Amino acid sequence: MMKTNSTHIKIIISIILLCTLNGCCALFKKIDFNKSEQTLFFSSDYNPNSDNKIYTDGFYWFKNKTYNPDLWYEHALIFYNDGTFTPIYLKNDSTLFTHIKNKEIKNFDKYNNPPALKYANYFKNGTYVTEFEDHAPPLKYIDDFNGGIYTIKGDTIIAELYTEYCTYRGLKKSKYLIINKSLIKLISYEYFYKDSTQIFNYAEKDFELEFIKATPMPSPFAAKFRTKKWMWADKKDWKEYMRQLKEYEAAKNRRQTGTGNKHDYQ
Repeated sequence: MMKTNSTHIKIIISIILLCTLNGCCALFKKIDFNKSEQTLFFSSDYNPNSDNKIYTDGFYWFKNKTYNPDLWYEHALIFYNDGTFTPIYLKNDSTLFTHIKNKEIKNFDKYNNPPALKYANYFKNGTYVTEFEDHAPPLKYIDDFNGGIYTIKGDTIIAELYTEYCTYRGLKKSKYLIINKSLIKLISYEYFYKDSTQIFNYAEKDFELEFIKATPMPSPFAAKFRTKKWMWADKKDWKEYMRQLKEYEAAKNRRQTGTGNKHDYQ
């Protein structure tokens, strides 16, 4: 019996060491909020924008911004009809602001460069990617994403945004007032912790975001956080989504290698 217990202990220690060395840090992930604060979940028929109150074929951008050459990047927000909500980073240069002025960007991929941060999520050719600087940790030690899910209640967008790193998962809720389909206004941010909630109110501030039409749009299939089972209301829907994701990635690979059929290009 002692030998069996000793063997089990050695196996457990080996697994822990192997996971540590190979970046399996999710074993030790800290959830820095109460799970009851998570109120929105994906499902196969989830469509918070069924009444078409906002646009989903572009992004929302803080109105009246002017070009600042000292900034590396600019933020924008994307909402999809399936509930996917994600902030993105856009390469900051003067031509971006020319497109913004015209309310449309037809070469959206040109502005997909990541900010000069330690690491950052962005999209390239319709796919979300994580870019690291030379001094940043190897990719295997980071399991991060920055995105979430939203709903619309009356004239208000409520978004739950998750940031996840190797050992940490955080939750922030943001609210936006829908002034009209092309214009929304930031109302508040709420940061949730195990023992407290920090609220920043912006209702009195002039934080309006205007819609900018953009093509090509990144696919919501490429949003990493949608693969997390805990983001889904039903395990069956999650499994179906993973099946669809696998088909999407296979079709994308065929397009990239020139072996696709007509359905892959639709």
